[in-house]
Amino acid sequence: MKDQVVKDARTRQITSPDQLHDYLHVTSAAVWIVMAAIILLLVVSLIWSSQATIESYADATAKVSGRSMIVRIDDPKLQNEIKSGMKIVVGNTETKVASVGHDENGNLFAVAGTTLSNGTYSARIVYRQTKVLSLLFN
Repeated sequence: MKDQVVKDARTRQITSPDQLHDYLHVTSAAVWIVMAAIILLLVVSLIWSSQATIESYADATAKVSGRSMIVRIDDPKLQNEIKSGMKIVVGNTETKVASVGHDENGNLFAVAGTTLSNGTYSARIVYRQTKVLSLLFN
């Protein structure tokens, strides 16, 4: 019985504009609001992912003496990643690596200028910055 009703509805022709109401369903405002919210969420996500970066860093120990900071990298696997010009973060202070070298044991150290007071600090050297958007397309 149900199949017959569906078949009749498909074979009937529309002869007046009043019959269009039987075939066309009006979309409610709630559906449009949900669709607009989804599109807005996608646009905001794309903008955020094009601006946000993920930083890869190496933990290090910084010794400050005068206006000079010598940074020793704690992880020996990451020593080959450090180059001059990379960012060093000590607390809220950021500076750039001026030069890199090796000590008598072959361990890498970096030298940078600083305005910090003399002492030993925990530091991070940022050796790679990756845009979140590039993770989606690579």
